[in-house]
Amino acid sequence: MNWELALVRTILTAENPVSAYKAALDLGIAPKTLSTAEGRKSWRYLDSFYVRTNNFGKVPSLTLFEEANRTIELVHSSDDLPTIVNEIIETHLELGVHSACAAWNVELENGPAEALVTMVDRLQQLQGIVTKKSDVLWNESAVRDLAAEFDRFDAADGIGGIPFPWETLTRDTGGIQEGDLIMFWGLPKHRKTFILLVIAAHLYTRGYRVLLYSKEMMWRNTLHRLASIIARVDYARFKKHELTRTEQIRMLNTVERVVGSIGAGQILFTDLDRADGSPGTADSVREKIISFKADIAVLDSAYMLGVPGSSDEMGWKSFAGRTRALKVVSKGTKVPILIGMQSDVRRVAEAAKSGDDFGGIEAIAGATSMIQDLDMGVNVVTDESNDTTSLRTSLTRESNADGIVINSRLCADFRERPDLELFGLKEVIDARKRRNGDDAETAERRQPRRRRNSTSLAQRALGHNQVADAPDEDAPLE
Repeated sequence: MNWELALVRTILTAENPVSAYKAALDLGIAPKTLSTAEGRKSWRYLDSFYVRTNNFGKVPSLTLFEEANRTIELVHSSDDLPTIVNEIIETHLELGVHSACAAWNVELENGPAEALVTMVDRLQQLQGIVTKKSDVLWNESAVRDLAAEFDRFDAADGIGGIPFPWETLTRDTGGIQEGDLIMFWGLPKHRKTFILLVIAAHLYTRGYRVLLYSKEMMWRNTLHRLASIIARVDYARFKKHELTRTEQIRMLNTVERVVGSIGAGQILFTDLDRADGSPGTADSVREKIISFKADIAVLDSAYMLGVPGSSDEMGWKSFAGRTRALKVVSKGTKVPILIGMQSDVRRVAEAAKSGDDFGGIEAIAGATSMIQDLDMGVNVVTDESNDTTSLRTSLTRESNADGIVINSRLCADFRERPDLELFGLKEVIDARKRRNGDDAETAERRQPRRRRNSTSLAQRALGHNQVADAPDEDAPLE
């Protein structure tokens, strides 16, 4: 059977020929992988038709192909497209190896050294077909991929990536892009985990498949938080078992309605532990992404992932090694990964003494090495006295976005606060010092601590007093 002609017919008769054509390209089909003259001629016709200006992203019908290529008789196959593509590539590799061996015998007359050079060169070309599928040729891909990009933008109303729960952040950053590695960092108790769960719940309700990893939370805790976010329930009252029977029923009904809706996605919670109890690694994340077919991975407590060969898993080299390994995973799978990372309290204290804005990336161990692997970094700073959180996007590639301020009233309200200016940890602590009337020496010694039921420190420091309206308690997460 001529598998190449079978591939062309399978594409042209597919339910969605364009998707089938793109799938063949993704699996490694190119003119150089085709071994027959008819196969190469057929593929060049498809390729030229697809990129032709007046067609722009279309594949010809079977009838149109047969009229334009009367000397070619396509072959029917009952195998699926990946199987046919595999047969084509294996046939090409087999012929290539035989050709390399024949060339070896010929070149051997000129000496073994020259024959070896020829053999290695030919085998490297064949190996490139198997291992370098991510390589792209400009002439073969530029017009086709640009047309696909325009289609994707039009379908997403101008947003090129997965949307955040907050419109301004999505607009300013372009959303979460394919293969992105995004880090949310901050001090303990600044609601990093809740922010990641808000993003996970937002995407789940919009049909995305979310891989959710945590070593700090059990599934029961994660369930409670996600359900509270989706139903917009006061999490403190939920934990204290203070919800009325009516509120409990409303929460159950809301979660049941979202779970049963047609547009809902799926969430897979995992701690990635191995059978022997050892922690999972970045490779474990890759395996879960592939097996679950995740659209996005959200990793809380990413610092607890194992680092193979490391003797100090909390050292800066291990921190940098985790982000490097996760970037390789996100790029290889084309699935964006969001990670939560904790600032080093000691580094924060040292920066505070020097008067720096000590909420910066420098407060994380291995920060210098991490930065080169991140596509976006978000510094999370929360003013608990007023339940507001500043999300400063200080490490965003290809964007000058500054970030946003949101409500963080657990878990009833995470709406954006466009009336408030961004604030950092330094502003929050300076405001606390002024409120407490500390002198300079006492203020320097005082460490950040949690306070409740007080007026807004960040708003006092920044001169804002407006408070957002209370959310509609009957409305689920949007």
